[in-house]
Amino acid sequence: MRPGGRPGGGADAAAGRFQGEFTAVVADLVGEPSARHYSALLLAGAHGIADMELSGHLDPGSLGSSADELVDTLVRMVANTRAAT
Repeated sequence: MRPGGRPGGGADAAAGRFQGEFTAVVADLVGEPSARHYSALLLAGAHGIADMELSGHLDPGSLGSSADELVDTLVRMVANTRAAT
């Protein structure tokens, strides 16, 4: 384990491969120049949605949307940016 509690070695390599593959998929949606920006937005948004759901702060009854619906909306918004630019 690295300082700060981060795993090293194989975990870093796997994360790097995932990031590259994910960014390539996002580039197909938004174009290469914006791919890293929107990849970060999608990952941060999905992480935040998952964290809120796991902690009980994302109640579909009070907020009117489930975690799946919010992730779907986020992906659609990013996918639509290419059409808007």
